[in-house]
Amino acid sequence: MKEWRGFLAALLAVLVAPLPAEAQQTMKPVKIGWIAVTPQDRNRGPEQFRPIVEHHLRQRGWEPHFELRYAAGDQDRLARMAAELVKAQLDVIVAPDTNGAVATKRATSSIPIVMSSADPLGAGLVASLARPGANVTGVSAFFDDGVAGKWVEFLREVGTVRNIAVVSNATSVVAVERVNAIERAALALGLKTRRLDLRSADDVDTVIQLLNQTIQAGLIYDPDLTLLPYAPRVMEAALRQQVPSVVGFAPQAAVTGALLAYGPSLPEIYRMLAVYVDRILRGAKPGDLPVEQVRKHDLVINLKTAKALNLTIPPSLLLRADQVIE
Repeated sequence: MKEWRGFLAALLAVLVAPLPAEAQQTMKPVKIGWIAVTPQDRNRGPEQFRPIVEHHLRQRGWEPHFELRYAAGDQDRLARMAAELVKAQLDVIVAPDTNGAVATKRATSSIPIVMSSADPLGAGLVASLARPGANVTGVSAFFDDGVAGKWVEFLREVGTVRNIAVVSNATSVVAVERVNAIERAALALGLKTRRLDLRSADDVDTVIQLLNQTIQAGLIYDPDLTLLPYAPRVMEAALRQQVPSVVGFAPQAAVTGALLAYGPSLPEIYRMLAVYVDRILRGAKPGDLPVEQVRKHDLVINLKTAKALNLTIPPSLLLRADQVIE
């Protein structure tokens, strides 16, 4: 099968193909803000999937013009960018990560905001999932105990793992909840866990050193998008130490070289974001649109990494994969 990146590139090529001339003539221009804490990178993160949103909006008769803001991990810069977007006379703002959504909500109470967040309630973005209130709604990509349990189970299935190193940002409340869920799942299977705190590039060397000290280890890398830029270095170290690894979003398996990826389907999340934007542009109030939980989850297996680790992936696990990187 094709690699994930090639598959996604082919998908996006179809999605952004020009519409027929008669359809283009009826398109209504709209100005959409787009803000994320991640770097602007067409090969990973929100920018990789923005064409999906554009495609679905064009299908619905809109001609979107995007005002892009990427903070590259700088929270102060993110706040300034949110303030800039508020002044840009936008129809709606899309914030495909929690940090961008929080910064934008602080900057405006009037412009509609469509967000994706692992925990919109915990982040204070909405009053409730059923009735968000105010000017924010969108998609909940919640990583519950079931997902955390799958990460642990997958590691146990593919190798002789006794200790699980969990890389996460200890200052993130949502990440801490995910780590707690991982620890519960590991304990139930008789496995030990070790928390490795990663907040910035300055922490990478320490994380790698601690990983190297963990015996019979498996690695779970938290799906916080702010940690994605550091993942390749950590995964390279894991590979050198023959440590199997799991990440939380499917495309990350190709980008980082992780062995496995399992989590909410990113293409589905971005399709759902487009639906919300469309409904708001047609007059719906964000506060009246319930936050929806993404139901589809993707499992990706990286056979290139499996080969480098001298691991044989069980056929039963291969059959469950949505994508296999060969």
